[in-house]
Amino acid sequence: MPPDPFTRIPADIQAFRDGWTEITDHGHPYEVVLARDFSDDYLAERICGTFRNMGDKVTSSLVSLGKEGVSLHHASGNDLEVAFDRGYGKLSSVEAIASRNLHVVTVAGTLGSRHPFNTPDEWISTLNKWKTKRGVDQQKILSWTLLCENWNLRGDPMLGEEVRIAERTKVGEKPIYAIALKEVFDRKNPVKYLKFFASKNHRPYTFVAVERNEHLDQNVLFSPKTPSPERSSVEQALLQSAQPLTVGQRCADWFLMKSMLLSGTMAGKIGTSIMEECIVSWFGRHKSTAMMASGTRNENPTLDRLRSSVKCMKGIFEVGLLRWNRNHAIGVSPDAICRLVVKDNPDPVLCCLEIKTRVAESTIVKAELARKKHGSFVNCSYGSYGDAVFNDCVPAANRYQVLHQALVTGFQHGVFVVCKLEEGQGSIVQIVVIKISTEQRDEYAENLCKVVNPLLGWLHSEDVIARGILMDSDFPDWVTDPQRRILKTRAKLYYGHLKLITTEEGDLRPTKPVSIYKHSTQYRYNKHKPGLDKNTEISDRVAFHTTGPFEAKYVFRMLDAVMVNAWRAYQAVTVISLWLRALGSHPSLAQVRTKLNNSVGVEDFVADVALECLRCLAAQKAIPLFPAVVPQEEREVRQFKSEFSEYKRKHGWPIRKFALKKFASDPFLKKLRLCTFVDHRPQRIRDVQPVIRENGTSQKVVRRKCVLCFVPGKMIPGTSTINSKEIANNSTYMCPTCMVVLCKKTVGNSGAKSCHTLWHERHNLEAEGSKCRKRLRVAREMNDDEAQKRKLHATNASIKRHSPAKTSQQIQRSQTQVAINDPQDPQDSFDTVENVVEHVLENLMEMEHGEEHGDEEKEEDEHDFLDMEEYSDGSDE
Repeated sequence: MPPDPFTRIPADIQAFRDGWTEITDHGHPYEVVLARDFSDDYLAERICGTFRNMGDKVTSSLVSLGKEGVSLHHASGNDLEVAFDRGYGKLSSVEAIASRNLHVVTVAGTLGSRHPFNTPDEWISTLNKWKTKRGVDQQKILSWTLLCENWNLRGDPMLGEEVRIAERTKVGEKPIYAIALKEVFDRKNPVKYLKFFASKNHRPYTFVAVERNEHLDQNVLFSPKTPSPERSSVEQALLQSAQPLTVGQRCADWFLMKSMLLSGTMAGKIGTSIMEECIVSWFGRHKSTAMMASGTRNENPTLDRLRSSVKCMKGIFEVGLLRWNRNHAIGVSPDAICRLVVKDNPDPVLCCLEIKTRVAESTIVKAELARKKHGSFVNCSYGSYGDAVFNDCVPAANRYQVLHQALVTGFQHGVFVVCKLEEGQGSIVQIVVIKISTEQRDEYAENLCKVVNPLLGWLHSEDVIARGILMDSDFPDWVTDPQRRILKTRAKLYYGHLKLITTEEGDLRPTKPVSIYKHSTQYRYNKHKPGLDKNTEISDRVAFHTTGPFEAKYVFRMLDAVMVNAWRAYQAVTVISLWLRALGSHPSLAQVRTKLNNSVGVEDFVADVALECLRCLAAQKAIPLFPAVVPQEEREVRQFKSEFSEYKRKHGWPIRKFALKKFASDPFLKKLRLCTFVDHRPQRIRDVQPVIRENGTSQKVVRRKCVLCFVPGKMIPGTSTINSKEIANNSTYMCPTCMVVLCKKTVGNSGAKSCHTLWHERHNLEAEGSKCRKRLRVAREMNDDEAQKRKLHATNASIKRHSPAKTSQQIQRSQTQVAINDPQDPQDSFDTVENVVEHVLENLMEMEHGEEHGDEEKEEDEHDFLDMEEYSDGSDE
């Protein structure tokens, strides 16, 4: 007798000996529901936590965890559903929780999960491992292959969504279900496999349509938004000839419903192998090239440019996929619908708008030659031979597309727009308005229906749509077996979505653009997964990071969990419960989070708890615990910071006007200006008050006027204008505490101090400001005199070089005049400009202090440093 091939069965296929039975109903149609309408009997509020080890093994720990879940299950009054992370997605973990009468849904782990279904990659890896294993002959490998063959998922990307379900039941226990999904709508991978464990087989053939979370413009036809009168008229005109299948384009429902239809793009592909061309166009994985991606990105900017620049276009409306009323196997998806004023017709007419972006150099040259020959805006009639303008401006590959759009929509005009890319943006090359006669549309419809009815008509029969699946008896004899397998798997989801958007009256009411289709089990698990990820994120945020061995970290993490739970309970008792009683209504989750964020933090709570523990320990051991002694300086700092915060709240901050007067007279501002325990070090304006543009880049720092030495311009008598001649030191620095602009320059002798230093040292700020302004004014006047002298000297030297020699009398007369204008008495001479300034200031200080200040000493603080418009990175000279 030959040996039993299963005498030494590998552990890889032990799952198939564990009582799994496949219960997949391949003849069951798929149901499609919207996410907002998907109802399930699991707890809406999800309770998420971190798994804590309570046993020697994972299974025993999960049993202990299940005991806690039973009490929570009875307290909630609802069916509690437990979800694991991928690391615990094993059959033993699921059984441990299900044994406590709790519902489970979790993704199966990659290795060691004992899930019965194999993906193609897993099967190839297992087969290679068997072949390289010693003592395994080909007969055993063949026997094992036959055993596993029916449990392998098909990897053909042309096949549609697939659902496989297996059941495993032990005596006296609830059944466990293994669910395998094959996705074909993933953006990154042509085929994606997902495997789940679940304790209940809830709606196994239901897919959830997850709508996009995006704002739809009011001009999108058939969207849920309330339509304008203009949009309603366009929709009513379209409904006479076509029905909407989708609202948007290039979304999941658009790709799904575009299959099984003959669209405008496919109108020119009808040839000998018609069905093969259709299947490849419907279900093939077509990667977008760089040129195709550029053209897609250019459509919306081109529509905006047409709205703003083309005056004859009275309205442009975006549209999704349309189905022809006379033949449900024919559809079209134009780029837009527009209202256009055409030649010889003052009333706007409806047209299909088709935009083509030329990226290749050869196509750009052809488009520019057509524009040069016929103009940038042309009118023509549809015809292969009758109109030379049509033949030159509309390529042969796009002519049937224009005619197909006119057939489905019932319009008599079409607009063909040719664009090219310039500096990353689209530029309109030519706009072609095409007139299509009724005879041309009728002739095209007759010829098209002769091909479409035998080709695709059987896919849209009422019996097939009501049944929701394709049977072998539905197929014509000429359809091959591979084509039948593809259409059978693809048609289920198509018919399910078609039933979703079909009303009781037989009309079509499309949904919002669908982002993705998810199986009900996948959707349930994904509802839990954000909670698991959020729990990990919150735990990492509140944990106190320590270094040490793994055992110590584990203990610290347990302590963190205890403290964080106590902190949340403290917030619930002292903050949330009182707030809810006073509020009297149910706040939103965002309001609750804001309230919690403004309450005591976890660090402060832990510090208070630690202090209370020490006090309790001291009281138990009769050890006196003295309160901490706060130094006098620290108490003063705390008191001052509290007063500063109160001042900001009452008076506003920073001081925008009359800063010099307020900082000199207000007692608190004077205390702030002179205190030494706050930071008065000068900082650049951009470091203290950054200004960010809309595009995210920071503006440059501009030099501003110093508030201490600024002298504004005077009012010109008899006019309402101000002389723009101002005297001040420009500065890019300011005090980060006082929030005023102060210069770091010194004017005077070597012992003089800058305005920034004087601001934080002098008590009489107004008198000090007067001195600074006078000192700066004198220095500026002396600098002007020196400049005039240098200019006069240069002029005389130039005249001397270019004029004849002077006589001795002229030279003597010139020297005498210079002596009169500029005496060189040694008693009146000064070594430097600084000495001149000091000498003049001494004379000015002798004047009476009660003299009236002129317009030159008006408050300079009206110049608000926060009204920055342009910045410069230059530093002080």
